[in-house]
Amino acid sequence: MVMSKETAVSTRHKVVVIGSGFGGLFSTQHLKKADVDVTLIARTTHHLFQPMLYQVATGIISEGEIAPATRVILRKQANAKVLMGNVEKIDLENKVV
Repeated sequence: MVMSKETAVSTRHKVVVIGSGFGGLFSTQHLKKADVDVTLIARTTHHLFQPMLYQVATGIISEGEIAPATRVILRKQANAKVLMGNVEKIDLENKVV
């Protein structure tokens, strides 16, 4: 049986991660070697490392040092893509976000 690239891709499980906080990022990174396609949906384009926020407020470091772009963090992860958006509804029956 010959499978096209489209058929091969469609047989992989699809995982949707909502949010680019610590949980979302670590979950996505943990799935790096899994045979799944991961889509991370977040409201912002960056991950804010809040424990160091006080250092930005005091001028010790710049905002860019604690808020890297989510796409940059996951750029080497072939099975992950990042979308900016708001999740308004999850339809489990039809598997739609």
